[in-house]
Amino acid sequence: MKNKETVEALNMLIQINNNRIEGYGTASIHNKDEDTKNILFQLMETCKNCKTELVSEILQLGGIPSKGTKAGFSSYWSPQEMHFVKIFKKQLLIHVLMASVLQLTNIVKY
Repeated sequence: MKNKETVEALNMLIQINNNRIEGYGTASIHNKDEDTKNILFQLMETCKNCKTELVSEILQLGGIPSKGTKAGFSSYWSPQEMHFVKIFKKQLLIHVLMASVLQLTNIVKY
C-alpha cells in the first residue's frame, strides 16, 4: 500500500515535469530573445533530468511511470501570454516561479 501511494505521488511530479517541459518548449518558440530562450532551455533540461530520476524511482518501486500531464501549466505559455511575458526577462522568471508555486500549492492541498 505504501508503495502505491509513493508511486502516485511521484507520478504527479512526473506530470508536472511533463507540463513544464511542454510549457518551456512552447515559451521558447514564441520568444525571440536568445538569452531568454537559453534560460527556458536550461529550465526544460532540468525538468527532463528530474523526470528521469522520478521514472527510475517509480520503476524501482515496481510502478508504472505516468506519461501524461497535469492540467494547468501549459496554459501559462499560450502565445497571447507570451506577449505580456517577453517584455522583460525578469517578468518571465517571475511568471515561471508563480506557475510553479501555484502547482505546488495544489499538490499540497491534494
